[in-house]
Amino acid sequence: MPPTTTKTLSPAELAKLEHAFATDPASEAYRPLAEAYLGMGRFMEAMVVCKKGVKAHPAKPDPRVLLARVYAEQGKDKKALEELAGAIGVAPNDKLVLRMTGALQIKTGEADVGKTNLLKALEIDPADEDTRAIFVQYKVELPKPPAPPPPPPPPVAAPPILAAAPTNGATGQRQANGTASAHAAAPPPRAQAKAPAGQVRRTQAPRVHEENPSEVNEISELSEVGGGSRRRRKTSGGAVTLALFALVVVGLSAYYGIGQWKARQKQQVNALLVKAQDALKGDSYDSYQKASAIAEEALVINPDSEKAHAFAAYAYAIRWGDHGGDESTHQRAEEHLAEANQLRGKEPISQVFATTALLKYYSGKGTEGLKDLKPVVDELKDKGSRPSLLLLTLGFIQMNQGDLDGAKDNLESAQQAASDDPRVYSALGTLARRRGNDGEALKHFSTALKYTRDSHPEALIGTGLLILDQPNPANGYVTAAKYLKRVLESQPPPSPRQLAMAHMVQAFLISRVCRDLPLYTNKDFQEELKKGTGIDCAKAKGDIQKEEDLAMQDKGNPELYLIRGKRLLYEENYAGATAEVRTALSMNSQRAHYHVELAKVLMRKEGGEKDAEEALRKALTLVPDSPKLTTLLAQALYKQKKVDDAIAQYEKAIRDPKAKNAEARYALGRIYRDDKKDFGKSADFFKRAGEEFYGDSLMVASSYDEQGVSLEAKGDKAGARAAYEAALNAEKEFEKAYCDFARFLQKFGEAKDKDLIKATAAEYMKLTPRGECAADMSKLAQ
Repeated sequence: MPPTTTKTLSPAELAKLEHAFATDPASEAYRPLAEAYLGMGRFMEAMVVCKKGVKAHPAKPDPRVLLARVYAEQGKDKKALEELAGAIGVAPNDKLVLRMTGALQIKTGEADVGKTNLLKALEIDPADEDTRAIFVQYKVELPKPPAPPPPPPPPVAAPPILAAAPTNGATGQRQANGTASAHAAAPPPRAQAKAPAGQVRRTQAPRVHEENPSEVNEISELSEVGGGSRRRRKTSGGAVTLALFALVVVGLSAYYGIGQWKARQKQQVNALLVKAQDALKGDSYDSYQKASAIAEEALVINPDSEKAHAFAAYAYAIRWGDHGGDESTHQRAEEHLAEANQLRGKEPISQVFATTALLKYYSGKGTEGLKDLKPVVDELKDKGSRPSLLLLTLGFIQMNQGDLDGAKDNLESAQQAASDDPRVYSALGTLARRRGNDGEALKHFSTALKYTRDSHPEALIGTGLLILDQPNPANGYVTAAKYLKRVLESQPPPSPRQLAMAHMVQAFLISRVCRDLPLYTNKDFQEELKKGTGIDCAKAKGDIQKEEDLAMQDKGNPELYLIRGKRLLYEENYAGATAEVRTALSMNSQRAHYHVELAKVLMRKEGGEKDAEEALRKALTLVPDSPKLTTLLAQALYKQKKVDDAIAQYEKAIRDPKAKNAEARYALGRIYRDDKKDFGKSADFFKRAGEEFYGDSLMVASSYDEQGVSLEAKGDKAGARAAYEAALNAEKEFEKAYCDFARFLQKFGEAKDKDLIKATAAEYMKLTPRGECAADMSKLAQ
C-alpha cells in the first residue's frame, strides 16, 4: 500500500479542526481532524473521531477506510479488515476500498481472496498505478492482456467466375484476379508441346472444359476488348444446389446457436431474479440495496427484461420511501418503472403494481395509490389468487392512510399467502401497536425476528418502543437496550431512517431508566439495570441531547417527534410533549396513534380532559371500536366526572369476553367500588385484571391488593386474606400490600397472627420508612 503523507499542523491549525468537529460532529469535519491525529501518531483520538464519522455517515465508505488506516498503522490488520468489510458493504465497487482490502488480505496470508479484490480494483480502473504498485509490492503477477480474438471462420467461398483466356495484354489483370480460384475446381490442363531450347514458353490461362459441365457453378461472362457486347452462357445447376445447401446448414447452425444463447441468457436472468426476490424478503436497507444491484446485473445480461426492471423499481422505491433515500434513488425507481411499463407483456407483474402505488403514496398521493391498487387486488382475489406482495402493499398504505381495519384484513391475508415473510409480520406488529394491542404487536415483531435471525431493524425498534410504553418495564429495559444496540451497531448498517429512529428511542430509554432507577429499592437490581443497559445516568442529559441530535438528521419523519413527545410526557413536561405530538400530527393527521398520544398528554395536563376527549373521538373515526382508544376515552370521560358515560365506554372496551384488557377491568373495579359501592362486582373486575396483567408483577400485585380491599369492604374476610396474600406473592416489594394486609390482620386476625402482623409491618418500614402508612406500621412493627 503506498504510504500516505500528512502535513504536520501547527497547534492553532489543529485547534481550528477540533473546533469545527466539536461544532458540527455530523459534518465532514471528522475527516481532516482524524487525518491530522493519524499523522501525529495520536491513534486513540483518531480512532474516536473516525468512529463518530462512521456513526454520522453510515452510508459512506470514507470514515471506515480512514478508521481501517488507523488500525493498520498500529498493526491491527484484523480490525482494519473488519472496517474495510463494512466499507465494501456500502461501496462494493470503490477501487480504493478494494485495493486496500486486497493488500491487507495478502499481507495477512489470505492471498487468493486478496488477489481477487485487487483484480476487481484493476478492472474498475486498469490504468491505476497505485493498484499496479500493490501487485508489484507483493509479487503478484499482473493479469495478462486478453488474447486477441480468434479470426472469424472463412466465409463460404463464392463460386468462381469462369473466364476465357485473355486475347491480349489488356485482360491480363483480369486473369490474375479471376483464375486463381478456378484452378482449384477445374481439371488439370491438357499436356502441351515442349518448347524448343532457349525459347521461353508463353504462359496460358487454363481453359474451361465443357466435358464436365457439372463443375461449372455460375454464369460465365466474356468481355471483348474494346467492345461492349457480352454474351451469357447458362451452366449446370448442381453446384448451385451445393452452395445453397451449405448456406442452409450455416443458417440452421446460427439459428440453433442463437437459440442456445437466448436460453442461457434467460436462465441467467431468472437465477438473478430469484436472488433478488430472496434479498427483498430480508426487508433491510442492505437487502434492498442488494436487490436493486442484482436486478440491474440481470439488466446487463438482458436490458429488455420486464421483470428485472420491475424488481429494480420496487427495491429503489422502498429505499427512497421507507429508508429515507435521496432524490436520485427516487429517480431510479421512476425510470425502471417506466421501462417495465413500456415492456409490459400479457402476464401481470406484482412489483409493477406495487411500485406504482408506493411511489404515489410516498409522494403524498396515498388516496390515488389506493385507488389504483385496490381494484387490481380485488380482481385477483375474485380469481382465487392471493398475491402476497400486493396484499402487503395495500395493507401498508391503508395502515398509514388511517384505514386500520382494511389494513388488518389485507395484512392477515398476506400472512396466509406468505407465512415466512418477515415484511408481513413487521407490518402486522406496527399495525397492532397503532391499534393499541401491545400483546399482538410483540408476538408479530418476535416472529419477524425469528425469520431474520434477530436482525430485523423495524422489529427490533418496534419491540423497544413497546417496552418503553409500559408503565413499569423493569427487566424489559435491558432487552430494549440490547435490541437498540443491535440496530445501532449492526453491519452492514441499517438505513439512515432506521438509525435515526434507533437514536431517538435510545434517548427515550436513557430518560426512562434514569428516572426509574431511584424507585427500585433493591441495590443489586439497580446495579444489574445499569450494567445491562450500559447507561450512565450522570451523563444522561448530554447523552439524550446527543442521541436526539443524531436522530433529527431525518427531521422529515413524524415518528421522531412522536417519540420525543413520549419522552417529555414521562418527564412531566406536558407543554413540550403537547407541542411535539402536535408537530407529528401536522405532518400526518391520518395516523390514529398520533391522536392517542395527544390524548394521553392532554389528560395529564390540568384541565386537558375535554381536549383529550375530542382527540380520542377523532381517532375513533380512523379506528372504530378500538379497545385501546375506547379505554382511553373512558378515562377522559371519568376525569370529567361523567361516571356513567365512562362505565359505558369501559364495558364497550371489554365487550369481547376473550379479549384481554386488564387496564379497563382495573378501572371498572375502582369505579364499582368507589362510585357505585358494588363491592362484589368490583372484586370480580380486580381478580380478572390480575390474571390479565400476567408478566407485570407490580400490576398483578396491585390488582390482587385492590381485590382484597373490595372483599374486605364486602365482609368476605377469607377472600380478602387470600387476595392480600396473592398480592404479596406476586411482588415482594409492593409496599401498599404490606400496609393493607397488616391493617386487615390487626382488625380481623386471630391471636396466632400477632407475629405475622409485626413481620408484615416491619417489611413495610424496610421498604419505605417514610411512606403514607409509616406512622401506623412503625407502631405495629414494635
